[in-house]
Amino acid sequence: MSTRPLSVRLNLIFIFLNFLVWLVLGVIIAANLQPSLPAQRLLKGIMAAMSFTSAVILLAALILLVKRKHSDYFIVLGFLIVTALLGTNLIPIVLLIKDHAWYLQEETLATGER
Repeated sequence: MSTRPLSVRLNLIFIFLNFLVWLVLGVIIAANLQPSLPAQRLLKGIMAAMSFTSAVILLAALILLVKRKHSDYFIVLGFLIVTALLGTNLIPIVLLIKDHAWYLQEETLATGER
């Protein structure tokens, strides 16, 4: 397949936009442009470093995906899965569903209804 399908182009665009978000966030934190950030310089430095690290990893992922190597695909997929699990509410949702009986039991015991 010589031309990229639309979904592949969209995926690369989304990864690039994610890269830009992390890069801009790192610049904002490093330049102290957000007044609501904590006053500790060490904490700001750590936050900026983490933002820049995320940006670099996403840029590397984008480059690896453009190269279309088999092993790189799985590396990027694994990285994106881990970041999705860490950066969203997927874990609490899964645990909420898993423990639904406990939550429902507590509700019926508290109200006294069956």
